[in-house]
Amino acid sequence: MYSREQLLQLLDQNGFTPNGFSEFASFEEGALYQFTIEGTKAIACLNAFRNRVAQTGYWPVILGDADDMRMHRESQTHHPLKPSIAIANAATIDGKQWLDTAKEEELAHTQAYNEEAYPEHSDWPNEPTPNLAIISHRALGTGEPLPAVFMGLVPTVNSLEVPAFLHFGGWNSCPEPEEHISILNYWDKTYALKIVTVKSDVLEVQVLKPPTNKIDALHLAEEQYYYCDDIVAQGVESLEALAAELLNGKYWYFWWD
Repeated sequence: MYSREQLLQLLDQNGFTPNGFSEFASFEEGALYQFTIEGTKAIACLNAFRNRVAQTGYWPVILGDADDMRMHRESQTHHPLKPSIAIANAATIDGKQWLDTAKEEELAHTQAYNEEAYPEHSDWPNEPTPNLAIISHRALGTGEPLPAVFMGLVPTVNSLEVPAFLHFGGWNSCPEPEEHISILNYWDKTYALKIVTVKSDVLEVQVLKPPTNKIDALHLAEEQYYYCDDIVAQGVESLEALAAELLNGKYWYFWWD
């Protein structure tokens, strides 16, 4: 695993000038480092560290803005479960079974209260728009790169373990860290996933083997709804609209209110 000095040297070798490079948290696996960099350079920085993760021992992620970092710090305080324990707990959870149970509970709730069934359906979009880019380093509304974005170097070579180090989840309808890991590991077997962003309420995931037909995309969209219903209920509004983004899409975006 690279030392702090070696990580700084790697940044310098790739032409990056980070601000505020510091230790965000310390674990038995090593330190989690944070720094800021121009939004225009965020993707290049991700790629530079992705290409060397086997040597450095650190997985790079976008952490968001100053407000996101404040929430990340609160998560470290309020959810102090060791990453190693969360990762071990994840191995005892069946990701598919978790999603199936979430679906059963949703159906039982709508039937018990005589509510309209969710998720909603619609016609397939006339012009499908697969998700082909990371957006968390850009401003909402304008889409322009942020002046500065926080980056994190997480002491693991397995990106799907990152939620355990950031203690991501466990509030409102957002799954616990170990549940994120188990569900993403389940999807990883089919779609080959890499986490690229963990903001305070957002996950972005790179998809190396996305669904290539409507049937598979629609099935995946339904599963994703039960993992993160906000992306439909407060987002694209129907399973078909979500499936159109997943079909041949290179990135998945999850957001919890």
